[in-house]
Amino acid sequence: MPVLKEIQAPNGVIVTYHILSNGSIDVQLGTIRLHVRSYPNEEACLQGKPHACAFSELSFPISAIALSEEGLVAAFERALVGQEGATTPNLFYGGVLVADRSGTLQAAKDRAWSAIKAARAVAEQGNFTYDGGSYQADITRINGAVQLAVLAKANNVAHTETWTLTDNSTRQLDADQLIALGLALGQFISGVYAIGRALRVQINQAETIEAVNAIGWPA
Repeated sequence: MPVLKEIQAPNGVIVTYHILSNGSIDVQLGTIRLHVRSYPNEEACLQGKPHACAFSELSFPISAIALSEEGLVAAFERALVGQEGATTPNLFYGGVLVADRSGTLQAAKDRAWSAIKAARAVAEQGNFTYDGGSYQADITRINGAVQLAVLAKANNVAHTETWTLTDNSTRQLDADQLIALGLALGQFISGVYAIGRALRVQINQAETIEAVNAIGWPA
């Protein structure tokens, strides 16, 4: 079961949601060693963030573990919140054990949508086609070039730019072509977001965790 307690992790980050990732017993030393992953909150954990914000390692004497019918993991978790006298400082003492929702359908949907948004961000930086050539979706540079082209046309000034394509070939683009390039980029970005919206609908309509897990960004 996860632990709820607001603490400042060793790396200075404020975290509130903690998961026991693993535990081990050293019979010779008479100790148990617990490893904990910490997140800013439950939502960050359930959405499948790539990395925890902080990691902690604690040691307890074996005598601190009270086994029960719930099993060893439950005993480790109880020690995590109930044992003040650890051989290393126990930041989680006094925390509250809460129900683990990571296996629920909603948690699976949250994780899937988080993954889709990450894939969408990558796709936005991909390549798109304009006038038979492949261009990198450099939004900042293309928007800047479009603005210069618009200003040039407004002032009746001839304007061209040499543009490098994704295959490292180059093209001379005049003001009209630069504006058209910007429009092509806009259509590309709109298409990327349309894919994301369609996948969001699929995620929301999925009725099982297996169905959710089968949803991913198209190759």
